[in-house]
Amino acid sequence: MSIFKGSFHQSIKDQLTKRQEVINNRTSQHLSYLNSRNAWIRLSSSVNVYKKGLSKKPTPEELLDPANYDYTLTNKYILQGGILNDNKLRAGLGDFSNAYSNVGADGKPYHLGIRPMPGITGVDIKTKGAHGALRSATVKCQ
Repeated sequence: MSIFKGSFHQSIKDQLTKRQEVINNRTSQHLSYLNSRNAWIRLSSSVNVYKKGLSKKPTPEELLDPANYDYTLTNKYILQGGILNDNKLRAGLGDFSNAYSNVGADGKPYHLGIRPMPGITGVDIKTKGAHGALRSATVKCQ
């Protein structure tokens, strides 16, 4: 008997029993599934620089051709727990290319000792409009 003056439907009872079994008898597959269900965020630059310059007015076909753009900024500046190096997370202590450094990007030492690289510390997403079709995101970086 539940607190709602009636019994739970059998499918709800079955689901609760299955979830209890998973928690009580954790295998490596269960742990992998339960631990991988986390939210994460990754920000990437969407800057595409037109390589050929604008000395003449490009045709629509030239503007739509991906080969005419330089994607260096897009690939270089990806923020996910810090700036990625060739799509790999930075780690360790040392110079500016590591996760923790006592030297800035300009090569000058920090006066406050070893500092973590800047990264995303939070995100706040709100729906907008009458039906929630638009969303507004505020990303906090440190």
